[in-house]
Amino acid sequence: MSIAGAELTTLCLASPDDTGNTATTSISTQDDDDFVFISSEANQNIDNAETVDVLLGWLDYIEEDLSLDVGSGRHRLLISDERSPFAKGYSSSGSPALLTNRSLTNIGNNVGDIFFDTSLAEGSRWADGVRPGFNLWLGQMGDRLNVTSVPSNPGAAPLLTTTAVHAGDGDDRINVALAEADHEGVVFVANGQNGDDVINASESSLSVILIGEDGSDSLFGGSNEAGDVLIGDFGRVEWKSNGTIVASAGGRGYGDFTDGFIRNISEIYSVRVDEGGNDTMWLGDGDDVGIGGVLDDTIYGEDGRDIIVSSTYHIRNVLRWLAASESSLVSLCVLPIVWRLGPSILSRQFEEPEFVAFHQL
Repeated sequence: MSIAGAELTTLCLASPDDTGNTATTSISTQDDDDFVFISSEANQNIDNAETVDVLLGWLDYIEEDLSLDVGSGRHRLLISDERSPFAKGYSSSGSPALLTNRSLTNIGNNVGDIFFDTSLAEGSRWADGVRPGFNLWLGQMGDRLNVTSVPSNPGAAPLLTTTAVHAGDGDDRINVALAEADHEGVVFVANGQNGDDVINASESSLSVILIGEDGSDSLFGGSNEAGDVLIGDFGRVEWKSNGTIVASAGGRGYGDFTDGFIRNISEIYSVRVDEGGNDTMWLGDGDDVGIGGVLDDTIYGEDGRDIIVSSTYHIRNVLRWLAASESSLVSLCVLPIVWRLGPSILSRQFEEPEFVAFHQL
């Protein structure tokens, strides 16, 4: 359902499986799984709401605050400013836009705040089904965004919630400060996309996946001992079950999906190996994975037993998600390691590597 030109509209949609599409509206739903799309081009329907992986459009039509109140269930939320020519995070307050587990605020002087609290309904979560539970696309200019919390799954293991932020074009600045203790069952992914981006997760104790993509990017990993995944250019992270891919991240939304369960990370590999920039990465504390790209990259391992690879790569069985009773985090599993360099494959095993570095021949 799409509504335009309304200052405030409240929809009470019937259960089950509601779908709300909004430009400027407030939505209330009843129980069961809901699919919510917020942008100028939100026109999904019940047939494609569960499987659509990319939302186009912009947020500039949202001139007043938007409140979203969903009932119990596992929900999807996609918010897109992907086609906007106006930079976000430059309001009169002087502060960047702010993403929390309940809202996206301070978007711009002429754009309302967006609220999406699920805490009012028991059993209500922005959780994964076929596609990641929460996706945000920024616009075509240099945006600024602080991420201080994202939707999680407290007490719901082995269920998973994925939050993905896609920065879009322009020289973007994204600061990530996620506390592991507050984010049970969470995977966080940030894609810089085009432009010379800075993605700084140095204040994050939750393990993160940061992908610079095109442009000369600066990536900063966090402080989690279990480590982060940092990829300078284009790459993918995949999870498998019995040899079948059940989750994938790194596609800007295109082809990204998940089965919604915590499990081992199976493979990390590069794509578009002829594109990229001169990236700089600080891996931070913990046992991290840092992957360069096709041009001149600088990678600082810092503390921990890190795996550092430059140029084309394919790493298998390097990371695993730990489905513990109290937390979900990333841990290194160092055996075996496979680097794929063009037509050749080099495979080596390390018992306890303090530092692993490899450069393309």
